[in-house]
Amino acid sequence: MTEKANKVVADHADKIAAAQAKVDAVYTAEQQTAKRTAQKAAKDAGKKGKEAAAEVDAAVKLTAEQKTKLEAATKELTAATTARNDALKAVLSADQQEKVLGKAKKKA
Repeated sequence: MTEKANKVVADHADKIAAAQAKVDAVYTAEQQTAKRTAQKAAKDAGKKGKEAAAEVDAAVKLTAEQKTKLEAATKELTAATTARNDALKAVLSADQQEKVLGKAKKKA
């Protein structure tokens, strides 16, 4: 990556980390363990997307209050990552964008 891209990533890192911490704070320790176990089981079973997410959601058993907090925290995290990606697009060439942002989309 270019020096400008590294600066963009560094500039957005704190905001993204704070938003991720809010998402993580919604879950209890037991729910975090259940989430990881369900994610692994879904992956091992070859499940992806909505099917895998449904199994994880069922295993975690969030309360209504947790669901509300998670939705707000997830929106904040999505906004922070989108802002970083948009800033990266401004400093990267098309080929670089494909390498950096294309891989991020495949992982999501």
